[in-house]
Amino acid sequence: MLTTMRTGMPLGLLAGAGMAALALVATNVWVGGSEEFPVPSAFTGLNDPQLQQCVEAHGVCDPAAESVRRANNPEANPPGDSPVYETREVIELGARRGAKTPLTPEAAATSPTYSALMSRQKFEAISGENRNAAVDSRRAVWVVTVHAPMATDGSPGVPPEVKPVYSVAFDAETGQWTDACIGCAWIDHSE
Repeated sequence: MLTTMRTGMPLGLLAGAGMAALALVATNVWVGGSEEFPVPSAFTGLNDPQLQQCVEAHGVCDPAAESVRRANNPEANPPGDSPVYETREVIELGARRGAKTPLTPEAAATSPTYSALMSRQKFEAISGENRNAAVDSRRAVWVVTVHAPMATDGSPGVPPEVKPVYSVAFDAETGQWTDACIGCAWIDHSE
């Protein structure tokens, strides 16, 4: 899935922070490129600009892979007829645990934490995040802002940086971490 992430922290780091299930779903875009799942024949390779545009717009550009993606990622499907949502307590705990990096500990239970259950469209409007094509736009999300230190990964030219706040969006039904921003406060109160 293409996951919107600002400040350069790949969600793969979360696997090391005890969030493997969240990271696997949140970082898994399938465009092909292996022996088992080759690059779709309409494209020249993984770096084909047309393929990149297709992925940006649609998330999956190989019709054969679409059924696999939907079967393995509930977030790619419309919500159920009678959805059951994760509780606020479970979601906030997951958000606080997500702060654990090599440079920062898990956020304390006393860290100011705000959460709100909302539509995906409202989340995108308040966060400024671009549409995550790998998540069905009709699904509800829990949005959580935690006022606790969290470190970015940095990059070859930029060292890791510790920010005092971070925000996360979770799919409300599955509890999967779908979007995050280190250094952002998407909400300032619980609803």
